[in-house]
Amino acid sequence: MRAIKCELCGANDFVEKDGVFICQYCGTRYFLEETKKTMAVKVDNAKKYDNYKKLAERSFKDKLYREAYEYYDKMLELNPDDWKAVYKKGVCAAWQSTLGNFRIDETVKASKNAFNLIRVLEIKDIDINQIKIDMARDINGVTVAFGNTAMKHYQRFWEPNNAASEYWERIQRCINVDEYAIGLLHKNLVDTSKDARSIYIAILKNLVIYYCEICAVRKYKSGYNQYGAVYSNIWYRNDLRPPLIEKYNQHVQEIQRYDSSYIPPQIQTVGVGGCYIATAIYGSYDCPEVWTLRRFRDNVLDKTWHGKLFIKIYYAISPAIVKRFGKEKWFNKIFKSKLDKMVERLQKQGIEATVYNDKY
Repeated sequence: MRAIKCELCGANDFVEKDGVFICQYCGTRYFLEETKKTMAVKVDNAKKYDNYKKLAERSFKDKLYREAYEYYDKMLELNPDDWKAVYKKGVCAAWQSTLGNFRIDETVKASKNAFNLIRVLEIKDIDINQIKIDMARDINGVTVAFGNTAMKHYQRFWEPNNAASEYWERIQRCINVDEYAIGLLHKNLVDTSKDARSIYIAILKNLVIYYCEICAVRKYKSGYNQYGAVYSNIWYRNDLRPPLIEKYNQHVQEIQRYDSSYIPPQIQTVGVGGCYIATAIYGSYDCPEVWTLRRFRDNVLDKTWHGKLFIKIYYAISPAIVKRFGKEKWFNKIFKSKLDKMVERLQKQGIEATVYNDKY
């Protein structure tokens, strides 16, 4: 008999003798009435499980993710080894994300846990490639929705000095999740499945946008002066930028392998937003030497027509110069000695080297 399970050892191999059911593994005895109760409970739990499953799938289809989450949770109370419920519960959790509680990475945890259950339980009668395609689609759907939410929020509330850093953190989490989704779709699957290829390209395009969003120089309201609000530039750290740019280039090339008409958005390869050469030389836009030079630009050069012309020409050509030669030792050696002398002279003339917010 295999309809009941031994409460001590978990075995389900029993024989009946004189109205008593004996576990063949550990020898535990169960009387007839106890056995009937156990079987009744199992039947009742099976009915509950089936009902919860129907309600969970219906709620998920209708995008009622909070309700679906609760039903999947109840399913797992009755059967903790249901890998589909483990995964879908994580997706439902992600769809309940808010800007204050970004939960999209729970899709990745749920996916990994589901695959672990499939491996441990040695589940064979499944199409693992189709599961990966479906998961990649689900995960990308979540990141698109909340990536767009993060973008719209930043576009509306960009002025606080911490707005850009919060935005970068949210977009980076979208990147992490989408990069996991890309990893589910191996090359052979992408090349042989139209469905997988479509999802693969869509995720790559999202990632390209996310890399551009992080690398863009942004502004924030840094204070006020006699002219009104003062806005300063802020950008992602230059030492963290190269890996994003490298991935951007790789993904653009990969997209164009499947779609030759694709035109990517431009990524900002240099993170400085002003005083390009000085920032490249001194390694920061906010340091005493650059504060002095920025004051000279705003309070001296900007007062005359020829000074304004110099500023205009400088900002037109210096980004390209820094991009081409900024990492060369000879470039830094030549310009640093000249800038050091200039900064020293300006400071002797009374131009301060304290913290400074750009005039414009």
